[in-house]
Amino acid sequence: MLTTVALLAAMASGSAGEDGCYRYGSALKLPGTLTERTFAGPPNYDSVADGDRPEKVLVLHLATPMCTQADNNDAIDAPVAKATDVQLVFTGDAAARYRHLQPLLGSLVQCQGTLFSAISGHHHTSVLMQAASCRLVD
Repeated sequence: MLTTVALLAAMASGSAGEDGCYRYGSALKLPGTLTERTFAGPPNYDSVADGDRPEKVLVLHLATPMCTQADNNDAIDAPVAKATDVQLVFTGDAAARYRHLQPLLGSLVQCQGTLFSAISGHHHTSVLMQAASCRLVD
């Protein structure tokens, strides 16, 4: 287990600041286990059982927590001390990307993209990644 954690930590790459925290908006690669989670969506974002629409999202579960750092004058991105789950967000044909990644659910992957902070009810983790690509880790 320790070897796996050390390998995953070594695979994370990007622009970490002096304190080891990643900066929002910078390109980086993060390793983790690809998971699918269902959250409550509209109208109340509270409970699927009580009638809110279910929202299925892909989440990268990190083996080691990461921290994020915001610019001093950034009113949107919030610093996070220990993020273990990162929601993946796709542009373009998101449904096609989702179908492409479904066979990798439960697998160790490395995703490349840029981080941003949760700003809407559709954002279900404190840190999200605008993902350009995800690949299976050998």
